[in-house]
Amino acid sequence: MKHILTALLALSLFGCGGDNSSDNKAVVNHVTTPEKTVNLDGISLKSTIYPDKINDYSNRDHLKVVFSTDNITDGSETISCNWMIDNITVSNDCEYQLKENEHLSPIVVSAQLNYKEQVTEPFIKTFTKAFPIQQVENSYSKVTLLNTGQVIEWNHILDGEYAYQAERRFEKIPSIDNHQFIAIYAHANAFSGIKNNGDFYLWGPKIKDNVDLIDAINAEGVKKVTSANNYFSILTNTGNVYIIGSTKSTTKKLTIDNGIDMLTSESSTIIQTEEDKACLIEDSGKISCSDIQGDIKNLVELKYDYKGNYALLTDQGNLYRWGKLAKAQGELVSQNVENIIANDSAFAFLKLDGTVGAWGSRTQGGEFIYDYYSFEQTYFKASKKCVPVKNDEPDYESSDIYDPDYEPAYDPICGRGYEQVSIPAYYSPEKNTLSIN
Repeated sequence: MKHILTALLALSLFGCGGDNSSDNKAVVNHVTTPEKTVNLDGISLKSTIYPDKINDYSNRDHLKVVFSTDNITDGSETISCNWMIDNITVSNDCEYQLKENEHLSPIVVSAQLNYKEQVTEPFIKTFTKAFPIQQVENSYSKVTLLNTGQVIEWNHILDGEYAYQAERRFEKIPSIDNHQFIAIYAHANAFSGIKNNGDFYLWGPKIKDNVDLIDAINAEGVKKVTSANNYFSILTNTGNVYIIGSTKSTTKKLTIDNGIDMLTSESSTIIQTEEDKACLIEDSGKISCSDIQGDIKNLVELKYDYKGNYALLTDQGNLYRWGKLAKAQGELVSQNVENIIANDSAFAFLKLDGTVGAWGSRTQGGEFIYDYYSFEQTYFKASKKCVPVKNDEPDYESSDIYDPDYEPAYDPICGRGYEQVSIPAYYSPEKNTLSIN
């Protein structure tokens, strides 16, 4: 049995430091000497492009496995390595030159410690190149989501000169929770995210009055999250809708059932239900539901003096509106609509036939007030023009500037210091304007 084990071990040894000629090594969980037990307690990657960083590398980089042990050795230890990328073994050495775009895939490195004629069990670690995939921000911090599932908080108020004002109200994400994020969101006073297990996670405010609500959300499972200026909207797998804001009045479960989708603008959220209704939650908290045809596609709203006016477009080209500019809440404005946009005071939409419609402030785009321009060649007669007398005119001498009694020449038409010049007749294009209201 000893010889069979030895033969199997000889076939398994590979890479830098491996000694395939040895017939007397045994695989153990750790290497034991008369004085101590030695284990591999970590491996990392050393880059040629970034020599001062650990586990940071780039495209076509040359990497080397660096290891550490949990005890002091005499320096005679070596390691054997194996590299796998996309489930393919790419090297049995402890150094490897990355090929094109391999840095974008997870790199699995397996290492074994060879010390005192014995070999440890493989130490396996997966390395993933971290790069940003999403970023959100509010006035307190910027947050970047990495493909590794971690978030980075930067330009944070707690790191600046006003940290003393915010430390009682805000906190960064605890390091123990900073993992497995797949999406992040922000409103004016908080951040949130979805983790790869489907859980909703909230951070930022130091005092949280919504722990029970978050537990209820995660028990139902998160289907979609959106963010308005001052709150998050969460649609669960059971069709319930929750909002979590900065105040108790904006942190609650809504009285809307069977939700299947939702959209959020700056201050409002609209939920589509299984019954083909669109329920608008206004900034004031008022809920208004109307029948629609098609699935919700785009929600826009006006601001300032026209705040409280909303427009919804469905994937079937039906355009609906809410607010004071509507005759009824959820009023059908038009059909066969391709796109809807808005500025602060007016809406405009484009139909499939190329025609355009609008409503809102008459002077800010809500009505068709436009000009047609055309240019025509216009004949101008010969004329004269008054111009200042130049210094190099015959009646002017440089010595005159020192004469207190000097006066410029007087022209009876243009006055003193000016003269007439003739302009010949000519043609020039002139713009003609026709206003349409």
